[in-house]
Amino acid sequence: MKNSNGATTLSQKEILDLFKSEDRAIRWMEKIRWGDTGIFCAKCGSFEKIKPRSSAKEKRYWCGACRSTFNVKTKTPMEDTKISVAQWIEASYILMTSRMGVSAMQLSKQMGITRNTAWYLLQRIRLACGESLSVTSFRKLKGTIEIDESFCGPVVSRMSKEQKDKWKARWGDARGSKGKGMVIGLRERETGYRVYVAFSPYTVPKQPTVEKIIAKYVEPGATIYTDDASYYQGLRNLGYKGASINKSSPAEWVKAMGGNTNSIESDWAVVKRAWKGTYVWWSMKYFQLYMNEFAFRLDSGNVKRDTIDRLESLFGAMVGKTLMMKELRNETKSIRKELRDIDESNARDLGFELDDEIPY
Repeated sequence: MKNSNGATTLSQKEILDLFKSEDRAIRWMEKIRWGDTGIFCAKCGSFEKIKPRSSAKEKRYWCGACRSTFNVKTKTPMEDTKISVAQWIEASYILMTSRMGVSAMQLSKQMGITRNTAWYLLQRIRLACGESLSVTSFRKLKGTIEIDESFCGPVVSRMSKEQKDKWKARWGDARGSKGKGMVIGLRERETGYRVYVAFSPYTVPKQPTVEKIIAKYVEPGATIYTDDASYYQGLRNLGYKGASINKSSPAEWVKAMGGNTNSIESDWAVVKRAWKGTYVWWSMKYFQLYMNEFAFRLDSGNVKRDTIDRLESLFGAMVGKTLMMKELRNETKSIRKELRDIDESNARDLGFELDDEIPY
């Protein structure tokens, strides 16, 4: 079926029919992973001495070079799981086509699996969605960039008295963004390519850290439009063009030629609706993983592309990403460490004192 954008969309029933056998699902994944190059070892990369190995449980191969077995799941979030590839495809389809996301409880009902299994699936799919945050694969944004920040957290005025007392004991008489997680969004206006970087309430960054993130993800000389928040006041000193728009001043808004952040702000509308509606709440330990999900669905997973192409993009992004339960709990910390390790050498040039606490 063609949608209004001319893309071919597939229903959930059509997806289930397309991958009704596990063998068909594995062959589809093998084509994405190995394409026309032929099967090579997922562990050592060797093309030599690769032989099929009989297994009653799953299709595996033997590598004579490193003398180990592997399959299409090796070195992906699917590795060492009893969940079939067909189920991974079904779960990915549901998450990708749900505009406001899908909760683990809802996914468990739709697929007939336990809630814990559904949560396991979703978190690993979100890891694959985060290709733009991978140190080895992300590309810098260029052209015209819109940058904005948003905050996610509970509304104190809607809490019960007991909840308010606990909140005030931790955050004091909190107002506005205090006690909420922060996400910085960078969106390339021409292509829609976007990067989200999330922070927990305890690690909300200050201006020098925001400047480091922008320097990491945006090409020098790009045109950047932001609001007039203090985070972005020094961007011109870093070699970027553009303007900070004062939204409270209509005259300045009109004067800025194309200077607005409407596109990136529309992303926050989707995120906030999902926070309040679909998920109601998520742990800030996994804030970055949830932002990976939204970045992918609004970019590589958007409805302007054929459904099967969107799935291929997602499963292609799984290669090289593994995530065990212990690693899952520390995923956000690892992303912060990567940012710090890469940018530390440039910190002084950006006016950041290394003796100060970097909120990664």
